[in-house]
Amino acid sequence: MKENELMFKPLGACLVRKNFIKNYPSNYEEYLTEYINCSKFVTDYGNHKFELVRKQSNKEPDIKNKKYQLDYKLLIDSKTMENIVNYSENITIDKNGARIYSASNCEGKWRRYLLTNIIKEMSTSELKQLEELKIKNKFEKIVADYLNKIRVNKNALYFLPFDFSYKTKNKNDYKLIAQKFSEDLKSFIEYRKEYTKCDTYLCFFMYEKIVFLKYINKFVIYDIVDNNKSNNYMKLKELDSYWGSLLW
Repeated sequence: MKENELMFKPLGACLVRKNFIKNYPSNYEEYLTEYINCSKFVTDYGNHKFELVRKQSNKEPDIKNKKYQLDYKLLIDSKTMENIVNYSENITIDKNGARIYSASNCEGKWRRYLLTNIIKEMSTSELKQLEELKIKNKFEKIVADYLNKIRVNKNALYFLPFDFSYKTKNKNDYKLIAQKFSEDLKSFIEYRKEYTKCDTYLCFFMYEKIVFLKYINKFVIYDIVDNNKSNNYMKLKELDSYWGSLLW
C-alpha cells in the first residue's frame, strides 16, 4: 500500500437507505440537514436555518431557507447501493424499543464501486455519448444510469456515502482529498456546466468529521463539521455498529 493511498469504506445501510431500520425513522437527509445547520451554509445564506422539504410533488428542493435552496444527491451507483443493503445485517426496533439484529438478505462476497473512480476515466465527450445509450461495458452502464443526477438544474450537494482516510494521517489530508476530487470529477463538472450554472457541493466523512467541498474553479474546502453535531447521525451510527455486552 502506498504511503498516501486513499482508503474508503461504505457507510452502513441504515446511514444511506431511507427507512432501512424497521420501526425506526432512518433518513440520511435528516442528518445532512443537521450538519448543514451547523455549518457555513447558514451564515453564508442569510443566517437562516435550513428545513427539510418533506412534500416534494412539484420538483421542490430537498432543503431550503429564506435565501437558498439545495438538492441532495447520493453519489453512488445503484449496484453498490443494492449490495450495501442486501449484505448488511437487518435491524428492527420492536414495540418495547429493543434492538433486533438478523442475518443479511445475501451472504458471500460482494463488490463495491467508487463512482468517482469510474467517472475520472471518462472524458466529457464520452459522458455525452452515453446520453445516446452508446454503452460498451458495465462501467459505462453504471455512469449512464447516473447522468440525470449530474444534469440536475438545481444547487446540488453530492453526498459520497463513504468514510475516507489516508494510511498516514496528517494536517494536509483535507486539502489533498479536495485536490483529488477536483481531478477525478473534472469531466463530471464540465458535463454538469453544460446543463446548469447552479452551485455544486460535495460532502463525505473523514476522521470523525463531515467534510463539505464547494466547486469554485476547483473543489475547495467549504466547511468541516464534527460528527457529533448531528444527533440523528450518531444514533444511526450506534445502531449500525452496536455490540451487546455479555454479563455473567
